[in-house]
Amino acid sequence: MRYKWLNTVIMMVLLTFSLSVKPEELFSSTCKSYCKSTDDIVTAAQIASDVIGVDLALILAIMKIESSFMIKAKNGRSVGLMQVNLDYHRSKFKGKDPYGIYDNTFVGTSIFKDCLKTTKGNVNRALRCYNGSWQSNVYPTKVLNALKSINVNSLTKKEI
Repeated sequence: MRYKWLNTVIMMVLLTFSLSVKPEELFSSTCKSYCKSTDDIVTAAQIASDVIGVDLALILAIMKIESSFMIKAKNGRSVGLMQVNLDYHRSKFKGKDPYGIYDNTFVGTSIFKDCLKTTKGNVNRALRCYNGSWQSNVYPTKVLNALKSINVNSLTKKEI
């Protein structure tokens, strides 16, 4: 555990070389020129997945539904790739950029992980928690459908 940061850097390098498809292909028609850097998005999601312990494909599916992979997405008080609501979660950014690829991905993934803990690991209920739609299955259904379109094999990193 002492060198966890080093493992994260190694995983980033291996991820870059282990994708069997170009990151742009992962995002298909959803991600166009406004995505800026799909490599950064995939890398941020991979690191968040490894550090926080949330499935990589699930993080990307949430991003796809929340922001269509648009880094500067904004809907009311929710911003960035993971559409983090600043009214409730501004303090979690600790002065960092809420629109930053890595910052937004880490905060959003941490919020989702808290929802998983609250719901005792129930992904459907955790998605409702994340979206704030406790009484509806519309959002979980969208995310789980998006999850089916993500090729997990193309995202698997080589074992260290």
